[in-house]
Amino acid sequence: DDLDQIVTLPLEPGVELRFVTNPSEMETMLEYVNQGNLSQYADNAFVDELIAWLRFNKKDALAVMDGLYSVCSGNPEVPRWLGQMFVAGTKPQQQSDIDAKKLRSSAGAVLVASEADDKSSWVRTGQVYERLALKMTSLNLQSAFLNQPIEVTNLRGQFQSAMNLGSSLPQLLLRYGHAPSFPRSLRRSVDEVLI
Repeated sequence: DDLDQIVTLPLEPGVELRFVTNPSEMETMLEYVNQGNLSQYADNAFVDELIAWLRFNKKDALAVMDGLYSVCSGNPEVPRWLGQMFVAGTKPQQQSDIDAKKLRSSAGAVLVASEADDKSSWVRTGQVYERLALKMTSLNLQSAFLNQPIEVTNLRGQFQSAMNLGSSLPQLLLRYGHAPSFPRSLRRSVDEVLI
């Protein structure tokens, strides 16, 4: 019933949702998530940027009111130095194994794809994602990004072909399902970010 409500979401011109629940397709998707992890975690610049965006404890999160608060992904609060050491020491295959377990335990995945890859397509993709996320939240469904095969440039086209998207370009990849809620990352108020 939940999936029936989600698949009827209004879309934007040139943007489509592709739901994947077939175990064989999920495994194909997982192969590309795995390759993306292997590529990203072997890239020092990626790891450095990830560390810069992580907030390893409440004090860090409250100080900046943005970023990725570690408890939101089920990780414990730790001092920043310890969190940095842990993330910097993550082996690519470790992250791949974690993501494989998460994807296999999900009810399904959804690809948000667009006909073009320009700024207006990105905005329309964001609008569709926003509707999708809000609808999932209203149905008490949890979702999480697994964008690795889209973020790694040389994998994106291969992923597009493997997922039979035709000429549509993958923009976002999410897994979803019923799960306990985690705390949400902190965000600054609208007044603080308006120019």
